[in-house]
Formats: sequence, C-alpha cells, structure tokens
Amino acid sequence: SGISRDSVRNLWIPAGSASMFKRVLDEGITYVGPYGAGIADGLFKAAVGSRGGDVMVQPVLLEAKVVGLLCVDDLRPGPLARGRVESLAAAVGEAFRRVISAGKSDA
Repeated sequence: SGISRDSVRNLWIPAGSASMFKRVLDEGITYVGPYGAGIADGLFKAAVGSRGGDVMVQPVLLEAKVVGLLCVDDLRPGPLARGRVESLAAAVGEAFRRVISAGKSDA
C-alpha cells in the first residue's frame, strides 16, 4: 500500500552498478539484510518508501538462470517469512516456464 502503479512502472533499477541487486544477479543467491549503499539500492529504497528494515532480494530462476528479482522491503525476521518469499519466487519461475512452453507449442 502507498505505492502507485505509475511509481512501480517508472521504477528503473540500474543492474550494472554495484548494489545488492547486481550481487544477486551475478551470484544467483538471495540477499537478506540492510539496504546497501549503492545508487540502485537508494533508488529502490526511496521508491518503496522504506523505513529501513531488512530487505530480501530473491532471484527468480528459470532453468538455473536468473530471469527476475523478487524484492521484499521490511522483511519480518525468521524462517517463515523467508520461506514464503522463496516459495513465491519458485512459483513465479515455474509460471514463466509454463508461459514459454505454451508459447512454443502454439507456434
């Protein structure tokens, strides 16, 4: 809540500069912790109106390749919240796979 659709559409995060996002893209592993000091980190933090809690950046994988990032601001501590985000990212990756497969079979 509190974030307009236009704000989300206009959010552009540079993936080439040092940031928690680049780290997840390059390494394919989840980042959980405080926001980084990079420009991209600050852009995202401002865009979501973060109050400074922990952030989680979870890679969305398709055939072992990172095809997206699922980002959670102010992540609740503990394994339950993290597990839910991991499950959601896996479901998104599986949905991408189904969409691609359906597109190939329609062609």
